[in-house]
Amino acid sequence: MYKCIFCLEEDVAKFNTIEHIVPESIGGGDWAILGTGLFCDKCQNTFGSTIEQQALADYPFSVMRTMLHIPTKKRKEAWFNNSKYKVFGSNTPNLIGLEITDKDLQKAAASGQIKTLKIPAFTKRPDMLLRTLLKIGIEVLAGTNPDFVFDSRFDPARIYALTGTKQYPWWFFQYENMNLFDRYFAKESWEDQHCFMYISTHESGFLYLHMRLFFYSFFVPLYANVILDKGYLPNEPYERVITVD
Repeated sequence: MYKCIFCLEEDVAKFNTIEHIVPESIGGGDWAILGTGLFCDKCQNTFGSTIEQQALADYPFSVMRTMLHIPTKKRKEAWFNNSKYKVFGSNTPNLIGLEITDKDLQKAAASGQIKTLKIPAFTKRPDMLLRTLLKIGIEVLAGTNPDFVFDSRFDPARIYALTGTKQYPWWFFQYENMNLFDRYFAKESWEDQHCFMYISTHESGFLYLHMRLFFYSFFVPLYANVILDKGYLPNEPYERVITVD
């Protein structure tokens, strides 16, 4: 069967590419390849050239890729920057590069006035991160149950992931495990580290994606209009609930 899980395209001639459920730029390998006939070329191009590209260049993926020396698809070192400095990976394990581009900051660092630099730990484009996580969730569901993924309850998730159009606010939960960060960062290679993703049913009845990627974990409801428990207070900054209105 050939049917795109996002746009519902069924023309066999339009399915010619290999899709990684977890993008290669954040560690996805052969273990993360989606089955044939579930993701059309047009949708793959849409996600890869716009949505995923923005999400992977933003926090937290940009920091994770740089810290763990995960190369890009073109085998180049990952990096991220702001208006004052650039942080980049290197070929030496456990060594991170820093280039200060702001002249005033250069002077302050040279004189010893500044001894540490803080990396901003917030997502500039939470919508792109959320849409990427929903895309992964739909693909994980397709990989385990290729018939059930076409259930109409997942239509809002597939439409929002692909087009950015939604009727209700959508949220996701992000958890950062610093103990795991220390352990992974001390390793000379990230390739043998454990990542997983699966679909679970919440006690309230909705399905959600649970994905762990090195020292980050994400929980994303795959149904629309799931109401977050207002009494829950995350343990900032390691736990965050991010809502996209």
